[in-house]
Amino acid sequence: MNENPNLDYSAPLTATIISALLGVFTYNDPDFRSLFYILVVALIASIIWLLVTIKNRYIDDIKGEHLRILENTFTHNSHFGNNDLMFYFDTAGKKVFICTSAVNGTNKRIVEDFVSSNTFWLEKNIVAFDSERNELIKARNENGQVFLEQNNISERLAEKGIFVSNPDPTVIRINKYAFITDDKNRYIIILSPERTHYLSYREIVSISYEENGSNVYSKSLGGAAVGGLLFGKTGAIVGSNLSKTTQNKVIKAMSVKILLKDTSNPSILLKIYNVDEDILTLKTSSSGDRAKYENLMRDVVKIKDIFSIILDINDTPESQKAEPQEQPVSQTGIADELAKLAELKEKGYLSEKEFEAQKSKLLNM
Repeated sequence: MNENPNLDYSAPLTATIISALLGVFTYNDPDFRSLFYILVVALIASIIWLLVTIKNRYIDDIKGEHLRILENTFTHNSHFGNNDLMFYFDTAGKKVFICTSAVNGTNKRIVEDFVSSNTFWLEKNIVAFDSERNELIKARNENGQVFLEQNNISERLAEKGIFVSNPDPTVIRINKYAFITDDKNRYIIILSPERTHYLSYREIVSISYEENGSNVYSKSLGGAAVGGLLFGKTGAIVGSNLSKTTQNKVIKAMSVKILLKDTSNPSILLKIYNVDEDILTLKTSSSGDRAKYENLMRDVVKIKDIFSIILDINDTPESQKAEPQEQPVSQTGIADELAKLAELKEKGYLSEKEFEAQKSKLLNM
């Protein structure tokens, strides 16, 4: 969901009028009596559709009015969202007012010391990213309440023993996912509508594309890319390959799988298309479905390219020798990192056990 579309009465109203007119002309003709009953059903459905559309427009207007009243109670210079969920930004005051609206009122949460450099929809969520502080906020409307996730990327990575220095992130949005990459510090953040993954490059073992449960393409750490007919020698999508292999396909599932060096969480599955969620099976014998499939394949390739580059970086001699975060540090550096760990523990990001483990790792450098 990117934004609530303006609710338009024209389609249900037109369907209602056409159904009514056809019903009038066919009722008196015995040859068309069965058609008449079908049109009566269609007329009833059109009326219901029209009434639901009117109701939704009325509710949307109420929620919009609630937000207009609320936004006058605080200072802001820009906003992003819709009548369900709105982010109001006070750049000078470094504040974000996150507001949800329902028929019975509004709710508000305030995020302090935050200046968004990138704001976007992620299905029903709004995501804002502060590149200066390397911080993320993600929020959605949960039955009129603000459901908020707020995380500092550097702190989250520090929990895993990855210490970020002078972050230089890039935000890439593909399909219903977003990726924040930093080649300098070698980490990637994968944002899906449901959850957020914080990973170092070294955790990634392989990338694969699966179609209807079958592996079509894969590339692993230290190995060559193995691609199907849809991919060329380098794994890049090839136009002629697409035209040859998309004529008579039935597509129920398309997904990208990322294998990790983690037995407790061995893989991440990015669903690009799934018949259970998207309802309709794609049949590429239809020109419309084929065009949709080809667009989805372009999304697959963009994701594949990101992780292929990460695997190539992991294969460089510099990466194989040592990760920057694990290089010996000075006594002053150790003291600084211990202070950071103590702060993370105090904020509740680290348990006592995790704190002691990271402390021991630093002291033994």
